[in-house]
Formats: sequence, structure tokens, C-alpha cells
Amino acid sequence: MEKNEFIDLLDQITSDASSITHTRLTLVRTFENFFPKKILAGKYLDIKSIPVSGNYRFVVSKFNKSEYETFRSYFRNDLNFLFFSYRNLDSILSVSNHSGYFLSRFRAGGNGSISLKSTPDHTGQSYLLNEIRNAIINEIFPHELRLSNSEGWVDLSTDLNFRINGPLHTHSGFIFDLTTHIIDKISSLNDRIIAQRVKRNPSSGIRSGQINPVTFRLSERITGEKLMELVNRTFLCGKVEESVLGSSFYVFESTFSAPFCRITKSQDFVKLISLPGASLDNVASVIDNLYDAGRLIDDRQ
Repeated sequence: MEKNEFIDLLDQITSDASSITHTRLTLVRTFENFFPKKILAGKYLDIKSIPVSGNYRFVVSKFNKSEYETFRSYFRNDLNFLFFSYRNLDSILSVSNHSGYFLSRFRAGGNGSISLKSTPDHTGQSYLLNEIRNAIINEIFPHELRLSNSEGWVDLSTDLNFRINGPLHTHSGFIFDLTTHIIDKISSLNDRIIAQRVKRNPSSGIRSGQINPVTFRLSERITGEKLMELVNRTFLCGKVEESVLGSSFYVFESTFSAPFCRITKSQDFVKLISLPGASLDNVASVIDNLYDAGRLIDDRQ
């Protein structure tokens, strides 16, 4: 979609774009090139969706935090919710500054929590960037950025929710530019993760076809136990199993009821396969945990 088309469509699908002061735009990736029919039979008839690029689209809503979490849980198997790493912070700010927006606040969590704000200009942004880098050293990672200009602000979180303060139409051009930049960064890896969800045979219900793992090269040789320790920062890991293929273990979300991916380490490489029912954001977050630890050099097609 072209930028002008996006801006016009976003204005059209909101009842009165000039009066909206708080809006949530959630970037999702559909499995097919359409929004799931499930929404027509549910309690979410009042929300709208707008395409951005390919199978990526925004869900436009006024959800508060708890309402969004309920929506996310309800559509967990129908939509791919996303994850975007703070490691792309410099490129995010480059696009933002070009559009006249500056980092004016950030929230971070992990080994502690931080929330800091400053003036929306180059000086304030430089101060916050320095604080973010200090936080990362202590394993406190940014999960929400506030990008501001003279007319309001846009909050961007790592789950790719944009929360807008001020009239929506004043920020829509910037949101399009930043979103298309982010999609360009994440689409290749996301496509490979999603390709692992092999389609079911309609008649037999059996999954078939070859699953290609997402493969990374390690910066140094480490044990399977050490690799599991790195992943275990935000997820649960099963027991390491040794075989001729290498060291393998399963990764679980919050309980040991069902794993969502399997990781195998063989010499200098790590291979990841997502399992049926895995959420795209969880798998991407596991990969990000390994990058945080500096253990991955690059990914292999």
C-alpha cells in the first residue's frame, strides 16, 4: 500500500479522526491475505483492520491494557502477534528523527525496571540513549519507546503496539514510514518461522512436508546447558538431550504443559524449529535472548 492510500484509509475507518485522542494500532501478520472470519462472529465487531504491506496489517482499537490482552488471547491461533527487538533502536530513531520525532521516554525491564523521560529533542534523546545503553549492560532491556513531536507522541512497544496521543491523522504518515521500516527488518525471519507451520491435510488432519529449521552460527562453542541458560531468561526449558545430531531441548512458555519450539546445538550452529501452536512472537523472542547474550553471529537462509 502506498503512503497516501494508508493515510486516507486510516482516516476513513475511524469515525472522526480529528477528535480521536487515544488510539491503539496493533501490527499483526495474518496467515493468509485476509483478516480472520472469526472476528465477524465475536465481540469485536467494532474494531477495524487496515493493510500495510503483504500479510501485515494494523488492528485499530481503543483497547486498554487488559482489553488488549484479552483480545490477544482470543485470537492467538488466528493471528501472528509480533516481537521487535530493541537491537534495532538506532534505525528506529533514524527514521523517527527524519520525520521530526525524538525519543522522549523509555520503559525497560528485566533485572530491575527503569522509566525515564526527557525533552523531545536531540539533547534529550542523547541523554536517554546513554541511559538505555547503561541499562542494557545490567540486563535491563527497553520494551517501550515514546517518540514525540510538537503535536503529541506515539508510544511503540516491543510487541508492536502503537499507542497514539493526539489527533490520529497528525501521526499517520510517520506511523506508516516507521512501520514499513520495521516490516522490512523482521519479514525475512518471520517468514521462515511461519513456514515451519506446515499446513494440515484437510482430509486426514495430518501435518506433512519438510520443516526447514532456522539456523544461526554461534560466536563460540558452548555447551547445551549454557545455551539453555541463555534461553531460560524469559522462558522455561526442558532437559538437554544428547544425540548424534547434537544437544537438543524444548522451550516452554510459562508451564511445562506443551513446548513451543525445539533448539538443537551442533558444533558451531544452533537450529530452531517452532512446533504446532507456537506463537511467532515467542519464537522471535527466544532468538532475541540469544542475540542479547552475544552468542549469535548471523542467521543462515
